[in-house]
Amino acid sequence: MKRLNSLKLNRLFIFQIFFIAIFFIGCNKTNNDELIFGLKLGQKKSVYHDICYQLNKAKKITSGGRSYSPETILREYKDSISPRDIKMSFNGVFNDDDVMSSFKMVFNFIGWSHWNKEYFSNILKERIKDTLNIWFPGNDFKEYKIKKNKNIDVDIKLDGNRRISVYTIDNKEVRVVVDDVNNRFK
Repeated sequence: MKRLNSLKLNRLFIFQIFFIAIFFIGCNKTNNDELIFGLKLGQKKSVYHDICYQLNKAKKITSGGRSYSPETILREYKDSISPRDIKMSFNGVFNDDDVMSSFKMVFNFIGWSHWNKEYFSNILKERIKDTLNIWFPGNDFKEYKIKKNKNIDVDIKLDGNRRISVYTIDNKEVRVVVDDVNNRFK
């Protein structure tokens, strides 16, 4: 009888340890605030502008055409220009306290034209997702359909608190929005 009670206590003890471990693992969820170029969700607007200034000074970005958003070219080949090169514009979105609450990027192929389907956004979207998986390792993208106003296919990657949403704007451009699912910076 004592042995049965002892086995029950041992099982109960192991069961409790298991739940305590699960609790601590759940509480120890890391925040993924990193973006590109040393930018981070939760950064002050002044820090964002300082980083962009230094990137511009180092000729890694330029002032772009989309409301003067910073831009860069993602080259297919390091030393030559290709129509498959990708133009990336980006911009931080800031709350009332001048803290970056989300980060938006827009991509298009340099060689895009109405008649050249090889450079349309549906092909670009797949390349962008591959690039984002390199920049932000972790989970894979999952496709979702949103039926608000019109059907939109959105690919979402969730790594801890950081959500990355990728969707096509039109046949030329792909938009990426990075935000915090916990809304810590709203």
